[in-house]
Amino acid sequence: MGSVELRELPPFLEAVQAVVGPENVSIDEFSLICYSRDAWPLKLLEVKVGIMAPRPNAVVWPRSTGDVSEILKLANRYKIPIIPFGGGAGVSGGIVVDSRRGGVILDLKKMDKVLAIDVESMTVTVQPGILGYTLEEYLNKKGLSTCHLPSSDYTSTIGGFLASRSAGALSSKYGKIEDMCEEIEVVLPTGEIARTKKVPRAASGPDFKQLFIGSEGTLGVIAEATLRIWPVPEVRRFDSYLFGNLRAAITAVREFFRHRIFCSILRLYDDVDARMSYGLSDVLKDAALLLVAWDGDKDVVDLEQQKCNEISARFGGKLMGEKYARAWFDERHKIYYPSRTYEQSNMLADTIDVSANYDKLLELYSSCKAAIAKHKGLNVMAHFSHFYPEGGSIYMIFVMLGYKGQEAIERYKTAWKEGLDAAIKIGSISHHHGIGLLKSHWIRNELGSMFPVLESIKKLLDPNDICNPGKLGLCITLPEGGDPWEGFQLPDLKQAGGGKE
Repeated sequence: MGSVELRELPPFLEAVQAVVGPENVSIDEFSLICYSRDAWPLKLLEVKVGIMAPRPNAVVWPRSTGDVSEILKLANRYKIPIIPFGGGAGVSGGIVVDSRRGGVILDLKKMDKVLAIDVESMTVTVQPGILGYTLEEYLNKKGLSTCHLPSSDYTSTIGGFLASRSAGALSSKYGKIEDMCEEIEVVLPTGEIARTKKVPRAASGPDFKQLFIGSEGTLGVIAEATLRIWPVPEVRRFDSYLFGNLRAAITAVREFFRHRIFCSILRLYDDVDARMSYGLSDVLKDAALLLVAWDGDKDVVDLEQQKCNEISARFGGKLMGEKYARAWFDERHKIYYPSRTYEQSNMLADTIDVSANYDKLLELYSSCKAAIAKHKGLNVMAHFSHFYPEGGSIYMIFVMLGYKGQEAIERYKTAWKEGLDAAIKIGSISHHHGIGLLKSHWIRNELGSMFPVLESIKKLLDPNDICNPGKLGLCITLPEGGDPWEGFQLPDLKQAGGGKE
């Protein structure tokens, strides 16, 4: 991993290397480039025109909660930013280093153990660096499941899920990651270790788990988590319905919930997305395709499917069979493994994940779509990716064709600005992709009177602003005094072989 001699390191990294060992500290060029960005499409666009993301000063692999604690204590002493890193599958720039301060990537993937399974209480305790799919495979062999299953779970970690409030494929029945978490251990920015209590419900003050879940590493580093688990369902059945319009389909979904039917999957596609994603060329304008799945014992699923069929028929839903829903579920990972042709083509697509309650959901869809589509070269389609009893989320998908270089970058930024400017007036600017750098401009407006509360918590817990500074819209406070990296030179990319990745 590119370990270096102590004499080559500044004092901070000398001390860190003494904690984790030389094999767990790297400043080699390859590592720094690899850890300079996540899956944020803007950074891919910039790389294509030769704009490099700012590189971290080093990458460190802690092996335990104790390692993380010692590293954060040292980071406070030397005023060094620490950026927690999971699988790198985030799409909002949540791990991009601020070029003015530098920083160290704290890659948690060596903390990847399953620590305990409680089969009586149906929980599993894990370290944060375990990949979602690795945990799922481990549990499936025992007839168990997290029932989370996001499309990125080959490439995302449990710590990453928690840090960004991940939503899995089955969220309509089992909830998002914040609903599944029963206990966490956190290393605070100053190095202290704090742990919540494993109980199903409590009225003992605020729920401190929820303070750190979704905090994107700005308030500390999640070092351990206990999650709810389930038996693998006896059956998982799929079906789909074609409705005359989105309103009819959403009304049917609301009725499912009002009859206490919690489908495991509910995904609703507008006419454009249905044609693009499933080749339904004969879908009429304004029609809507609803994908559904049910989990559970066969006799219960039989009844739920029958009831959903009756409700859908009442609102004009035509049965389309299991093909489309099963195809989506079986192929959902492919979005994180784009083909070489796609990467080299002049097409770029991205998703703006927004949400609202049912009374505003169609308004959110129409407003965001109109705001983005008014710009030439931005094609828009959408699907409603997650539903709950009170509302749902929408993937507003914009596609750019035939644009390159700076023109593509500007059109990309325009799509996001128009989409979020419209969304902020009606609903939320993020359902499960987090804020990172991408949405930081809008977060103060999103949180409203609670944003100063967040700022106060940040200042209290992280007085030296060393935990993932600049994310969640939290302003960077440059430390006073000398440069902690003085005399420390990173490899020169141009001398080493060019200015592009």
